[in-house]
Amino acid sequence: MTETQDKLIRIIGKQLFSTGEDLPPIQDYKSLFTEARQQTVLPIVLSWLDGTIATDEERQKYKVQKAEYQASSVRNLYYHKELNKLLSAHDIPYVILKGQASAYYYPDPALRVMGDVDFLVAMSAVDEVDELLVSQGFKKLDGAEKHEYHWAYKKDREALELHWDVPGVPETNNETIKSYLSDIIEKRRMIQALGGEFAIPAPVHHGLVLLLHTINHMTATGVGLRHLCDWLVFANSLTEEDFVNTFEKPLRDVGLWKFAQVLSKIGVMYFGCEDRDWCKEADESLCTAFLEDVFAGGNFGTKDHTRRSQAKLIRNNVSKKVGNGNILTNILISINEKAKRDYPVMKKNPVLLPAGWIIVCVQYFFRIILRKRNNVFEKTIYSDAITRQKLYSELKLFETD
Repeated sequence: MTETQDKLIRIIGKQLFSTGEDLPPIQDYKSLFTEARQQTVLPIVLSWLDGTIATDEERQKYKVQKAEYQASSVRNLYYHKELNKLLSAHDIPYVILKGQASAYYYPDPALRVMGDVDFLVAMSAVDEVDELLVSQGFKKLDGAEKHEYHWAYKKDREALELHWDVPGVPETNNETIKSYLSDIIEKRRMIQALGGEFAIPAPVHHGLVLLLHTINHMTATGVGLRHLCDWLVFANSLTEEDFVNTFEKPLRDVGLWKFAQVLSKIGVMYFGCEDRDWCKEADESLCTAFLEDVFAGGNFGTKDHTRRSQAKLIRNNVSKKVGNGNILTNILISINEKAKRDYPVMKKNPVLLPAGWIIVCVQYFFRIILRKRNNVFEKTIYSDAITRQKLYSELKLFETD
């Protein structure tokens, strides 16, 4: 871990968990802000800056950036409020995923960077919501139909993702996970914002959504400190007794208890979170290696643009499991899933899939030649993928006792 990364962690601990730690003077603000952007936690750093910048010019520059993030947060809250009004007027139950649902647990919701408004509805309501959004001037984005669990929409600056399934749920052996998520809409909580309201998941559902979402991106393009902060502020909001009573059985049942322990132990080791007995058995070297992997990749691979290619080697795209030595199997599954996703007729008629495999492989090799795709068997990409696979396999994702 670099000196800049160490200072970034300490700033986050101070702003999110009130560690009260005094930091030595910062000599290189540019590197600090670059790292914070790549990890998608810059608003947290900007909130700490008052009184620390050396010159009036620098102070003004970063005040403007802080104001821009705050304005973005307010707009995002407004979009949530308007979505609630629209769906409620048509008696369509829904719940927000991530985003403002995660920001709710921050000491100041504006500290969390916002993106799309992700919301979940019952599968039976998807077509009705689709028609409703289009009638309100939203445009379904090109290629939206290819996604397995959501469609994306845009209107001016407002971006929505309509989900009918929670991201990251395995396609096989998922009955237990789906049973725990089955009442996520029914047990939603309404929270107030900007004179309106919107629905977020109950804690048991929100925690499971966070873990699934983190795994989904971690084993693909990569996660940033924002994902880790989302988990830490949420887990820290519960007493130790409440956390264990709420989560130990569900997370053991779905094979994510060890992952939750590692994430929370990182918070204790590095971010100043309150020590918890339930995560003490997490291996400290594994926690450190995981944090270093977060820093190496950046949020969604902003620091390592080969991570999307590495994902084809690292995980089984159906079971979402990561196991050492399954490189060939993972590649074949990636090819099969892409063929089904890009050519729905082949998904409906499996006998046509071999043609899909050939098309996908030919397209891929042409894109390599045109330098539009990375070659997954390039030495550094392959080597990095193997290293990450070994690390993630130690987390025993979706492996039950």
